[in-house]
Amino acid sequence: VWLGPADGTAPNPVTKAPVASTDGTAYIVQLGAFSDKNNAESAQNRIDDAQIDKRGALYIVYLGPYSGAAAAESHRQDAIDAGFKDAILKRAN
Repeated sequence: VWLGPADGTAPNPVTKAPVASTDGTAYIVQLGAFSDKNNAESAQNRIDDAQIDKRGALYIVYLGPYSGAAAAESHRQDAIDAGFKDAILKRAN
């Protein structure tokens, strides 16, 4: 069925709302997990504000928590620049 040419008026484009810098969820930047406390402390000393949390047999070295993934990602990039190439974001528990 031929409907003819378009009338030249286009509907209003759909635009996404700007993404907020925080999503309300707390995140940490995990720098590493170590079975040896001395290795964890060595990693902690390589970057300002790093913390250690013992979970089971592991020592977790991390930054944060930060409010929202965007804030945490910014700090993850800082960690990568400091040599923590495998730094990951995790939800804070």
